[in-house]
Amino acid sequence: MMGTELRFTADERRYVFALCRRILRDDDAADEVAQDALLRAFRQRAQFRGDAHPRTWLFRIATTTAFGYLRGQRRYRARVGRADDATMAAVASDRADPETALGQAEVAALVQAGLRGLDRQSAAILIGRAEDRTEPELAAALGMSVAAVKARAHRGRGVLRQRLHALAA
Repeated sequence: MMGTELRFTADERRYVFALCRRILRDDDAADEVAQDALLRAFRQRAQFRGDAHPRTWLFRIATTTAFGYLRGQRRYRARVGRADDATMAAVASDRADPETALGQAEVAALVQAGLRGLDRQSAAILIGRAEDRTEPELAAALGMSVAAVKARAHRGRGVLRQRLHALAA
């Protein structure tokens, strides 16, 4: 595996994937994180001191990468959960005055205008997420992988965010 060049054997790649899958319990995430870990190991190959077996070093990088991914997911879910709760409470208020209702209608019109510029799949994913559909449900409905749904949703949100800022300005 080591030397001035770095090559990972098929066994090492499989083991890194299996280790990530055991930690993450999600095949798609494990595949992504395993690739990340192998890339990190490749980029950090000059830092390998040789104190331990190269596989030990590689597996430590994979473990650290997987736990870092989990920490990031927890922070994201906590942030999104708080925002969703606050938004839902504001929207669900039965005593909204006419000015608030008008503001909500304007926001809805801006969102509709922003969605019109997205490709069909990205728009369908964002609408599906707004309807509380899960990523696996959307993947099955659109005939794509869960990873592709996640990627399109991420890109779609970014484009929508930019368009909303431009429309609101």
